[in-house]
Amino acid sequence: MVLGKDRLAVAGPRNLGDKDPNLLAFKNEPEARAGFEGRKGVYLRIVNAADGSRISESELPAMPVFDGLSAANG
Repeated sequence: MVLGKDRLAVAGPRNLGDKDPNLLAFKNEPEARAGFEGRKGVYLRIVNAADGSRISESELPAMPVFDGLSAANG
């Protein structure tokens, strides 16, 4: 994540996990695992820092590296 003046940039796979509130497990484990591994798409999303509304989203060709996002001028 990178926080700019009024926008937040986040990169990674979609969270597809459907947690079972009574267990430490997902109801849809195969789909959740595929999402976590990036097999269901990896995205760069820009959201409004104040309310979380999506400003833009772009698909990435690969998983981002840990601490691999930076920003300049804002």
